[in-house]
Amino acid sequence: MEHFIIGTAGHIDHGKTSLIKALTKIDCDTHPEEKKRGITINLGFAYLKKDDGDYLAFVDVPGHHRFVANMVAGATGIDFVMLVIAADDGVMPQTKEHLKICSLLGIKNGIVVINKCDNADSDDIELCRDEISDFVKGTFLDGKPIFEVSSLTGKGIDELRNFLIKGDYPLTLRPNKDFFRMSIDRVFNVSGFGAIATGTVAQGEIHVGDDITVFPSGLVAKVRGIQHHSEAVESSSQGTRVALDLTGVKREDMDFGDILSSVEMAKSNRIDVRMILMDNFAADTSKFDAVMLCGTTKLGVKVKIIERFTENGNDCITAQIDLSKEWYFAYGDYFVLRNSSSDMTIAGGYIIDVSPLNHKKMTPALQSKMRNISDSFLAYIEEKVIESMEVFNVDHFVNYLHFNKVRITTYLEKSDKVIILSRMGNDYILNKEKFTQFEKVLMAGFEKFSRTNPLSVIGVSRKKLLEFLGDFYFYREQKSNDIAIILALSNLETSGKLERFGNQWRLVGARTEISDVEKKNIAKIENIILSYGYNPFEMEDIFNEVKSLGIDERSCKYILTYLTDLGKIVRVNGMCFCSIKLNEARNILISFLTDNKNEGIKVSEFRDLINSNRKISMLLLEVFDKEKIVVRRDDVRFLI
Repeated sequence: MEHFIIGTAGHIDHGKTSLIKALTKIDCDTHPEEKKRGITINLGFAYLKKDDGDYLAFVDVPGHHRFVANMVAGATGIDFVMLVIAADDGVMPQTKEHLKICSLLGIKNGIVVINKCDNADSDDIELCRDEISDFVKGTFLDGKPIFEVSSLTGKGIDELRNFLIKGDYPLTLRPNKDFFRMSIDRVFNVSGFGAIATGTVAQGEIHVGDDITVFPSGLVAKVRGIQHHSEAVESSSQGTRVALDLTGVKREDMDFGDILSSVEMAKSNRIDVRMILMDNFAADTSKFDAVMLCGTTKLGVKVKIIERFTENGNDCITAQIDLSKEWYFAYGDYFVLRNSSSDMTIAGGYIIDVSPLNHKKMTPALQSKMRNISDSFLAYIEEKVIESMEVFNVDHFVNYLHFNKVRITTYLEKSDKVIILSRMGNDYILNKEKFTQFEKVLMAGFEKFSRTNPLSVIGVSRKKLLEFLGDFYFYREQKSNDIAIILALSNLETSGKLERFGNQWRLVGARTEISDVEKKNIAKIENIILSYGYNPFEMEDIFNEVKSLGIDERSCKYILTYLTDLGKIVRVNGMCFCSIKLNEARNILISFLTDNKNEGIKVSEFRDLINSNRKISMLLLEVFDKEKIVVRRDDVRFLI
């Protein structure tokens, strides 16, 4: 059987703690103040070992209304609840509040236990059963078994214990995530060990030797040991109560409410949520202050309602919550809201966005979006990608969802709204519709360039691509826009529409055949370029020379681009050189220095070798300096 937590809920003094003691022989009231006052203040924990060696874990939560924060801390990790109702009292205020809180926290499994049957006769017990049947109608306990017990006399305890151990009942466990996380509910030192942190594993698995981070401090600790129900184990998973022996941190480095996690946690000061309202909520309120209880965390918050609607008979809302301080959440975390004085539960639900934009206007589109992303984490990612002003990669959502990359990408591959593209080890997620439009704009630019530059061999540079886009930018943020361009070019190249030459791209099969007239004009211009010898030239120099040959400037530009693409013209520092003559000068230099390694070469010597002037010789040597062929020491250059 998978691990899960059984929790008690119910009114103060209805016998929750004594019921667990009767079932497990373990007293959950371990705190001196609890013994003194006779009520449960802190969370109590117990376990029951089964015949197969597995365990049933129990969390005893306080029933007094002043200790609802501790009740929520315990209920957050509960998968199965025993709602305890005293036969002589029946349904009481905290009974109603606890059941509602369990519903708000997403608990879907449980039973009802009528306790203290030794204090009531059969008629009173029957009346209590009828009251309970009416009370649980429409809740997750509707139609679930009702047990009659007495923790004092032992009546019905064996039957209840056998029922729990056998596990012959439907059980819907909370979906597990891929990374370990646990809220700390106790911290203490043990002589001979170190700092011990206890809690319920909320998700994932933890192993001896693992490194985990304490939030909010950010300190990294190593798990030296794990105890599960007083036994040392090598690992524990979701739904288990554990005590972790940690090294690298001290007792004073951790506190009740801190979070242990195996991955980076998303820090938020604003969240979007979906909630169910309690019956006591003011009907005309659109903004209100509250106290938020999430796991073992307690925060002051300001709530702004986005939409109010009815679902399954519940008064529901989507809302944006501003937090009194930054805290660490993940998508799907459950919470409860209490009023500002923290004496009344008013709502509860789960987080649907841990990094939302500020919703200034309550538009129908916003309402529809919030409803949509509350349905699944896939819808959440889709919406975040579609509305974002920057490119997201999968790693971004790993920290927000606590799912690994494989699980996220597997879901996203089913989406018709986003597309995943990989580059340099990163998996980027983009708006599919907009990306398709983005590629069309680029392709239209390439097609236009191909028509107007028929002799282009290697195509278009990045700078020219920006001209294609005009006012169409995928993102406002330039870095993200540059990533989008590279991803689009790579995708078009992979799909066989573009081909790449270094840092330039062209349409596949775009170059037309060179006509006989063009071939003659190319030969004429090549001769002009060759006539410059070692001297640099500018394109305007060529334009002026070809006029007398009957070649118009536009055709000359095409040919010069063509010759540059072929490498017959080389651009260096804004100047153009005939590549044949540049190669010739380079080879002369290398040959001389190979024979005269120790002496090197001066400018005057190089001038004589190429039979040129000092200005051109200096210019060429500077070119070869930048090419790292030679190195200059004073006035002499040596072969590198």
